[in-house]
Amino acid sequence: RASASATVRKAPPCTKSRNGSALPAEARALASPPSGSAEGRAARQPARVAAIDFTSEMHSLMAAADLVVTKPGGLTVSECMALGKPMLLISPIPGQEEHNASFLMEEGAAWLAYDAIGLDYKVARLMADPAKLAEMATRSPALGKPHAAAAVLRHVLDDLVNHPR
Repeated sequence: RASASATVRKAPPCTKSRNGSALPAEARALASPPSGSAEGRAARQPARVAAIDFTSEMHSLMAAADLVVTKPGGLTVSECMALGKPMLLISPIPGQEEHNASFLMEEGAAWLAYDAIGLDYKVARLMADPAKLAEMATRSPALGKPHAAAAVLRHVLDDLVNHPR
């Protein structure tokens, strides 16, 4: 299952809550991790948060998001940079996710929350500061390398042609 969440300004029409009703504007939609933490947040704010077990519409949720709250995995981070989304990162695993988080924070595209209290505080602080979100959103796509795969392929093919084994 995908483990990501997004604070969205206006929920896309495809988005439904667990009970099947459409999410209201200004909803916070969460794709739930197996731990069930999304269900807990949804229960505390039923008018504002809807837990979604799985969705094939994550691209729509991310596109509508003002702030993406997620683990700093490579694919999700790449999608956020491509979309120009500010990120609030949670629970990086040692190694690559920690490096991703450090890089994004140093470059001004993300903040990191270390625990649930910090997560609540930082979400509220960022959502109350549109200028900060806009600054982070500007930084995000500047870090992306949209043509990286083509550049790697050119390099590999060039190496094969010029240095046959």
